[in-house]
Amino acid sequence: IILYVKAGYHGSEGVDIKSYGLANPEFPHQSTANQWFSESQFESYRALGFRITDEVLHRALERLGYPAQASIEQILENVSGSITKPPAQPPTGRIRRRPPIPAAAPAGTTPGQASEGT
Repeated sequence: IILYVKAGYHGSEGVDIKSYGLANPEFPHQSTANQWFSESQFESYRALGFRITDEVLHRALERLGYPAQASIEQILENVSGSITKPPAQPPTGRIRRRPPIPAAAPAGTTPGQASEGT
């Protein structure tokens, strides 16, 4: 059995996750091309994964009545019932955006200089 969970950030997470998310707008879908993660990046992804898993399993076990033992099949049947849609509103707060990168000037001109024939 493979259970695939795609992480989502909705702004309702703890302060540590929220702080990293506000400082990094692409979180939690940053490229994995650079595999040298900073400590804060690694910890934010770990904490988000733990929170998501904890919440999903808690809801599934709650539906089962917290049995002393539960099979993986029983848990997975109840996991699908614990998945909810993200909130309609994005997280509030100030999100820093990078300024747009200006277009490169044509060869032989400087930025802002009009080219001939236009």
